[in-house]
Amino acid sequence: MTADVLEKGAQSSQDSSGENKLEAQRYTLLSRKLWTPQQCGLTTFTMHLLYESLKLQERFWNLLEPIARLNLQLCKSMKWSEYVRYYSTCLCVMEPDDFVKNDDKCMGNQHTRTSFVFRRFLPEALLLERFIFHANSSTAAVLNGSPPLIYTILHRVLEGKARVSGGWPAIRGISSHSPLSTANRLFFVLVDCFDAVQPNPSLSENWWFLLCKGLLEYNIDPKFVASQLCVGVGQPIERALRIAKDHLDDMWDDDFNILIGRLDRVKHVQTFKQCLHPAEDVIRAAQERAIGREYRATLNDDDGVIMRPDFPKHWGDSRLDIVQTMFNTAAPIPIPCNADGGDAVYQSLRNLSRRATALPVGRGMFTLCTQNFRGRDSVPIPRLNLEGRTRDTVIIKNDFEEALPVNNIWPLFHNGCAAGLRFLSLPRFKGRHSAEEEESATRHWVLYQTRNIACPASRSGLLLAAGLLGHLKVLQRTDIYSLLVSPQSQFSGREAITIAVMLGLSCSLRGTSNDVVFNCVSMHVQSLTPATEDIEVSLDVQTAAFVSIGLLYQGSPDAFLVEMLLIQMSRLPSDEHFRDREGYALGAAFGLGLLLLGRGSGHGVPNVENRLLKFMEGARREAAPSAREGLEIFNEVNPDRGYFLTRAQMAHCMKESFRNHSTRIYEGDYFNIAVSGPAAVVALGFIYLQTEDASMAEKLKPPNRLVGLQGVFPELCLLRTMMSSLVMWSKVEPTQEWLHRSIPPCLLNLAKSPRKSGLVPSQIRYLTMNLGYCLAGAVLALGMRFAGSLNADAKATVLAELNGFLQGYIGTTKADITAIQRSTGAFLPCISACAVSLSLITAGTGDVQCLSVMQKLYRRTNVKYGDHLAISMATGLLFLGGGQLTLSNTLPSVAALIMAFYPVWPETASDNKMHLQALRHLYCLAVVPRLIETVDVLTNRPVSIPVRVIVNRGRLCQNEASSVVKEMWTPIPKGREDQAVRMVTPCLLPDVSTVSQIEVRSAQHYSMTIFNAEPTVICDGGIVLRVLEKNVSSTEDGKCGRSPGEELVVSWIRHLFHDQLQRRPRPIEAGVIIDNMNLLLTCQEKFLNGFRDTEREFSLDFVMNVRRTLEKRYSGLLRREGKFSANHPLFHLVIKQKSVHSTAVALLDVLTKGNKPLSDIDPVAQSLLSFGEANVNEVAGENGPFDVSLVKHWLVQALHFYGLIGGTKPLSQALEKYRTLLSARGKRMYALYNMNQSLLLRPRVLEDLVERCVDYVE
Repeated sequence: MTADVLEKGAQSSQDSSGENKLEAQRYTLLSRKLWTPQQCGLTTFTMHLLYESLKLQERFWNLLEPIARLNLQLCKSMKWSEYVRYYSTCLCVMEPDDFVKNDDKCMGNQHTRTSFVFRRFLPEALLLERFIFHANSSTAAVLNGSPPLIYTILHRVLEGKARVSGGWPAIRGISSHSPLSTANRLFFVLVDCFDAVQPNPSLSENWWFLLCKGLLEYNIDPKFVASQLCVGVGQPIERALRIAKDHLDDMWDDDFNILIGRLDRVKHVQTFKQCLHPAEDVIRAAQERAIGREYRATLNDDDGVIMRPDFPKHWGDSRLDIVQTMFNTAAPIPIPCNADGGDAVYQSLRNLSRRATALPVGRGMFTLCTQNFRGRDSVPIPRLNLEGRTRDTVIIKNDFEEALPVNNIWPLFHNGCAAGLRFLSLPRFKGRHSAEEEESATRHWVLYQTRNIACPASRSGLLLAAGLLGHLKVLQRTDIYSLLVSPQSQFSGREAITIAVMLGLSCSLRGTSNDVVFNCVSMHVQSLTPATEDIEVSLDVQTAAFVSIGLLYQGSPDAFLVEMLLIQMSRLPSDEHFRDREGYALGAAFGLGLLLLGRGSGHGVPNVENRLLKFMEGARREAAPSAREGLEIFNEVNPDRGYFLTRAQMAHCMKESFRNHSTRIYEGDYFNIAVSGPAAVVALGFIYLQTEDASMAEKLKPPNRLVGLQGVFPELCLLRTMMSSLVMWSKVEPTQEWLHRSIPPCLLNLAKSPRKSGLVPSQIRYLTMNLGYCLAGAVLALGMRFAGSLNADAKATVLAELNGFLQGYIGTTKADITAIQRSTGAFLPCISACAVSLSLITAGTGDVQCLSVMQKLYRRTNVKYGDHLAISMATGLLFLGGGQLTLSNTLPSVAALIMAFYPVWPETASDNKMHLQALRHLYCLAVVPRLIETVDVLTNRPVSIPVRVIVNRGRLCQNEASSVVKEMWTPIPKGREDQAVRMVTPCLLPDVSTVSQIEVRSAQHYSMTIFNAEPTVICDGGIVLRVLEKNVSSTEDGKCGRSPGEELVVSWIRHLFHDQLQRRPRPIEAGVIIDNMNLLLTCQEKFLNGFRDTEREFSLDFVMNVRRTLEKRYSGLLRREGKFSANHPLFHLVIKQKSVHSTAVALLDVLTKGNKPLSDIDPVAQSLLSFGEANVNEVAGENGPFDVSLVKHWLVQALHFYGLIGGTKPLSQALEKYRTLLSARGKRMYALYNMNQSLLLRPRVLEDLVERCVDYVE
């Protein structure tokens, strides 16, 4: 049935003979039995339901009036008086007679007759057969002849009274696209939520969840609700969807998350992709390719610090540019302006070039994983430029010996390694899921790089970078062989390649005990080679081999390997190997410590600790125990290598017989503490790391007597203090008191009163050096303990010690550093240790206060290469990965950090005496991407939004005003509640064990809460949150404007009360608008005030203003002034049951022809004047500012506003029934309660109506 047909039929029914024709047609249908009475009743009732269901969608409102006129004629022919009354009221049409006479006896009979007539055409059996009364709804109201009104029913549903009063009759077998189906499903959803058969005690808390669940059950699309349903009807559903978006639950499935629009919570990728638009992906991919091509073109002139275009910038200031300038080694070195004269310029260039050679290591940290790796691309290695440039742009060639390529093997090695770390990706961490799968290096790429790079040292560094990041797992046995035997132009080039391959393979396969790699490594350990092969292997390569064995067998105690490494630690010098033995012994100690890492006394290898303690204390040498027992055990586990290692051990015994005597160095019968002491301390520290073994920690501490301390050199004091503190892991506190407790008390007393010690100045100076180094060791242990923790107290404590050293004191002890010590740089290692510790704590944060200190230390030029290297690494660590990476402080990570930041720094760029420089890059093994990233779920682009991180062991440090303090945590006493730390993504997380949950709290995005309930939720791999942007309306000036729903309601109100009466809506459309706004007000009052949300479709102020606007126009109908008279419109409508037209005529007669309006009519007159303000100027006839049409429209709209449009007859009956009780003051409330149980009006409306219509009888 189209709108044209309906309108045609409606117009034909308006002529003078229309009613007679319709009656004749009805008689013809019934007499000739073309339609049975039941078919006529069923058709009329269905047409009424169609009329009501069309009210739910604004696009059908133009059909309401024609259908209403048709239904009015049908109901007249059926003699359904209640339906006729309803449609005539909605249409404001004239009626010749009143419906009921003012006779009490007739009212009951009329009710019975109305019910009888209705049941004749639509009996109960047929009603139940063709219609569904959901949730056991009552059929009494329908069978009594009262028309079901959709908005009245929805009001009662929200109040939980729809089933009792009579629900919506849902016709069976209707198409899902029909408006009737929409009304049916909407009623089912709301009844199941608010008026279920089994009452829900927690309805006020989870009504929104039940509503969303109903949408899913009855297949109602939220997009249809938002775009098609009227705002009053759709408001509770849309509000429920918003609340569901902000109150997520991990138990919801993908269908539920898609329903509420939280695509960021969809778990299955295929389901998620079905909800996205493929066209957007094509456009985005094309844009990314275009940017990538443009960027790759700029890499031809790469300076080594350029970051990819999509790299997120954490800071809005210039600190990133400052660090990029510091680490730019591709440009000539700028000579300062104060260098006047040729000698001064060259000396300045010499000092600055020493600093430049130390920068690549820090640059590798700064640019770590900041580029996108492509398997088909070659990694560009920037030039290490050591030339100078004056302020006049004159280039000065660097001809110093230190700048020669032969002396820059290791700076070039670091330069190549930094380039590899920049482009290659981190290994995949547990729990880290990237939006795009990162490419990994293939074996073909590795082999290609070895042939594509001309510089052997740079090539070696690149291989080590690939191994550190786990990309050398792809190499096969033949690939390893080709790398090791590839011809090199220089011996040093072969040496660097060998070191890189061994360390890289061991790092990639750490802890796997891989046989192929072990065979490769053991070939380069002379003590493991057969006697028939006289292979000359440098000590640097053997040192790297020891560390590689430790990494390969990390955490796997092997008696034979332990014994072999112990022997190498105590090896006597020979004429062949008498230099750089400290680094050799340290490498063996690293390997031994990694084998027994964190095992404590339960490693199962006998007599290890006693021998290491003898090495540390310089005890008398004893005959070395045989390694045959360990070899037998090793042979049982590894039978394939038994014969080879048996011959190797026999060869080792033969070699030692003539290598024990050196003609160059004589060490005597005691262990050389300078060689084996640091190595033993490190080995013991590794074995007991984080074990809380107080006995071993006490043995590792420096002696607590001045006499004993005079026999310990400062670097050993630093190591012993650091390792003893790390053994007692949980006892480390970020306080100055703990630092001082870690220092021998005798040294602190000496610093306070040196004259009372009775020592000569030289002894005092030596012991104060030990004091400073002990303090530096404790500070470095503090940094290791809180590495990557972002701990504010630890940062402040270390910063105070560093500032103390820079000001000429020994930390915070206030002991002065003498002039001779200052001139010789005696405490420079302490400054380096404090700087490194500070960066360990704040790794990746880019803390501006720490950067200021690093800049001050960077500007020094009169220091050694090792000091520059320490500051370079500290600065790079502060901006680790461009601010996207930080450090882990787990057991293996701390061991890697100790090897990388070993506090004895090289003298020159080629110095490996105390520590192998290649090991400085092992910090990569402790790097974790513990980053919170937020990605828009629709565009797949990173976004920056505020989040709250709830930590269960931390609080904000309030002693600084810097914004960086907001990213720092500090321990708090037990019993303190969790602390919420506000941050902006992307941002780093503290130790994941302290994080209880992460909350997304953004005004532009839907909220989300991630609970750290399982280890895989929030881990060191970081977390990527997919967020969904809200549709927030805003004005041009940035302030929040009206929502779309508010704009629609405003347009309705303007249309409803337009200045020109002819442009106001027709009566039916006006009634539907008011019904919608009534439903909106009910929803706001009952369900929507209890939730605090950042976005509301309808603000509280807006709803209040809408209510005031409507009450101003219609409140006169129920407002009481004076005694209730027979001239009041309620008397005609309710008491006498007059029609709207008759009531309007009578009211107009009172207002225009009476000498003075009665007092009870004054509120009505005021409301009419407010309602028809435009009519005062437009119509000024004999009736004054009023006419019948205006009064009728006002009455109908007022009845809609108060919910009386279909309930005046039951109200009249109830007033007559309870009039006696209502007239008594003490019994009125009881009567009102009983009336409300049957009428189900709004309590305030019923109370005002009774107050208006019934006076008290004194």
